[in-house]
Amino acid sequence: MKAEGFLENFTSSLLSNGAKIFIHFQLANRDNFQDLDKFLGWFCANVGLGLQLGNQIA
Repeated sequence: MKAEGFLENFTSSLLSNGAKIFIHFQLANRDNFQDLDKFLGWFCANVGLGLQLGNQIA
Protein backbone atom coordinates (compact mmCIF):
# COMPACT_ATOMS: atom_id res chain seq x y z
CA MET A 1 0.00 0.00 0.00
CA LYS A 2 1.29 3.44 -0.92
CA ALA A 3 0.61 5.01 2.50
CA GLU A 4 2.44 2.24 4.33
CA GLY A 5 5.57 2.83 2.25
CA PHE A 6 5.35 6.56 2.92
CA LEU A 7 5.04 6.10 6.67
CA GLU A 8 7.81 3.50 6.73
CA ASN A 9 10.23 5.77 4.85
CA PHE A 10 9.20 8.80 6.91
CA THR A 11 9.66 7.12 10.27
CA SER A 12 12.93 5.43 9.32
CA SER A 13 14.27 8.81 8.19
CA LEU A 14 13.31 10.37 11.51
CA LEU A 15 14.90 7.56 13.48
CA SER A 16 18.14 7.65 11.50
CA ASN A 17 18.46 11.36 12.34
CA GLY A 18 17.97 10.69 16.04
CA ALA A 19 14.68 12.58 16.18
CA LYS A 20 12.19 11.39 18.76
CA ILE A 21 8.67 12.64 19.20
CA PHE A 22 5.51 11.41 20.87
CA ILE A 23 2.21 11.43 19.05
CA HIS A 24 -0.92 11.12 21.16
CA PHE A 25 -3.41 9.32 18.96
CA GLN A 26 -6.03 9.65 21.69
CA LEU A 27 -6.18 13.39 20.98
CA ALA A 28 -7.06 12.88 17.32
CA ASN A 29 -10.56 13.52 16.11
CA ARG A 30 -12.34 10.31 15.12
CA ASP A 31 -12.75 11.72 11.59
CA ASN A 32 -8.97 11.67 11.16
CA PHE A 33 -9.05 7.87 11.17
CA GLN A 34 -11.87 7.58 8.63
CA ASP A 35 -9.96 9.09 5.70
CA LEU A 36 -6.33 8.42 4.76
CA ASP A 37 -5.72 11.97 3.51
CA LYS A 38 -7.06 13.45 6.76
CA PHE A 39 -4.99 11.03 8.80
CA LEU A 40 -1.77 11.77 6.92
CA GLY A 41 -2.43 15.51 7.23
CA TRP A 42 -3.02 15.18 10.97
CA PHE A 43 -0.01 12.90 11.39
CA CYS A 44 2.38 15.16 9.46
CA ALA A 45 1.12 18.25 11.28
CA ASN A 46 1.79 16.58 14.63
CA VAL A 47 5.22 15.40 13.57
CA GLY A 48 6.00 18.93 12.40
CA LEU A 49 4.89 20.35 15.73
CA GLY A 50 6.93 17.75 17.60
CA LEU A 51 10.03 18.64 15.59
CA GLN A 52 9.24 22.37 15.79
CA LEU A 53 9.14 22.67 11.98
CA GLY A 54 6.05 24.86 11.78
CA ASN A 55 4.41 24.65 8.35
CA GLN A 56 7.51 23.47 6.49
CA ILE A 57 6.15 19.99 5.82
CA ALA A 58 2.50 20.87 5.21
